[in-house]
Amino acid sequence: MVRLFSTRQRVLEYRVLVGVFSLVCVSRLCTSARAQEPQVGVYNLQQDSSGQVWGSGTFNGKGTGAIYTWERNAWRAHGLNLGANSASSDVSQRTARGAVVYLWNTRWWEESKNEAIVTQHSGTTSRVVARGKMSPSTQTIFQSARGTTWLTTGQKIYRVVGQKIQIEYSIAKAQFRRAAASAETQDETNPLQMSEDVRGRIYFWSNTLLGGTNYRSLRGILIFDGKKWTHLPRITGAIAGAADKPLTVFQAKDARHFWMAVGEEALYQFDIETRRAQKIAEPQKGAFKWVHKIERSGSDWFVFCERPETAYPDGDSSLRSNDLWRLRRGKWQKIVTGLDGGGEFSEFSNRAFLPDKNGLWIGSLWGGIWFVPQTPSGKTASGKVGVARRFDWRDGFDLLATNRLFRLRDGRIAAFNLGGYGARIGADVRPFLRTRPTSAYATSAYATFTRIAQNAPLLAAGMD
Repeated sequence: MVRLFSTRQRVLEYRVLVGVFSLVCVSRLCTSARAQEPQVGVYNLQQDSSGQVWGSGTFNGKGTGAIYTWERNAWRAHGLNLGANSASSDVSQRTARGAVVYLWNTRWWEESKNEAIVTQHSGTTSRVVARGKMSPSTQTIFQSARGTTWLTTGQKIYRVVGQKIQIEYSIAKAQFRRAAASAETQDETNPLQMSEDVRGRIYFWSNTLLGGTNYRSLRGILIFDGKKWTHLPRITGAIAGAADKPLTVFQAKDARHFWMAVGEEALYQFDIETRRAQKIAEPQKGAFKWVHKIERSGSDWFVFCERPETAYPDGDSSLRSNDLWRLRRGKWQKIVTGLDGGGEFSEFSNRAFLPDKNGLWIGSLWGGIWFVPQTPSGKTASGKVGVARRFDWRDGFDLLATNRLFRLRDGRIAAFNLGGYGARIGADVRPFLRTRPTSAYATSAYATFTRIAQNAPLLAAGMD
């Protein structure tokens, strides 16, 4: 089966939904009367190691690219001058060193005139790192643990050298897999993702879940060891038929191995020295056929994946989708059945995940916020086994899409929605943890574009 996804909407068209959860739940297009108001929106959010939350956006409807920080319950322009009449940023990264990097395009609608700009942000400082020419389509950015910044499109790989952006590698036609033979497959490519091992080698791979149309993607993995490039179009050890299928996850598991999820097939452990893959035994038939995301908290691993078709009673696929599995001390346990009530594959791949001293906060699509009690023994402080719980704004008033979760410097947790849904505002987390699920909760919402009634749903249509 070939999955074809529609071309993603530019993030520029979205708004940010913020509300405050102590947990702070933050709503769409968040500003303040005292702050400089971004008329198009703040989006593309990251948090640096100091706890500062950053967002890219545009200023006062002029199309001028701007960096914003979340300060005192409002977005505030940070003052970085990109020296361009218009700029937008679709991609960013929290680096291994704790800074935040953004990749901007100044004239993305006119590719021949586009200038790419790399910026870096940390604490209270922002700076332009590099400028150069590159295609604005299907971009990604990745800064290695050694401080080298890599940029990619679906077909080319760039590196920041000094203050310039220079091309390092062009992917040949023979290195792509094509899902269809039509002429349109010549240009439509999936974004290239990047991962790094303990020896500093960089792995480039196509994520079939992120954007694009899945017409063309890189076969297997492309490796750069600091001196030479090696392409592995097929992975030894992957079952017949899976070796040439696109990946959905490829990330470090330990010093010797990577997690490798093959779309529509299975989850593997990839040995970075022998470059062979070994299939992970499934705890349930079809459990890892489509893995969206893998996260770690302490010594536990959490695998987010599509619910297998066999899990739907009588073939009823209208029920909540996607499951969460935990690997603890070599044993798999299903923690949540039915994380989401909707959403897109790219959103599942970028799911919000925030470890906390009390457990894990997990964002969902059309499914509120999930809390998973997390202790080494699997039990809560009272000695009872922890059970995942889903929270809404109030009983009967759903908090739907939660795309980002950040712990703020004051200890609260901010939950952000990046738009596209009839989202509603969240509530204070502490009452959630100490009261019964049927209790009513107090709600605080900050700096929304329109006034919010305490007990009324906040619809996306009402924010425009």
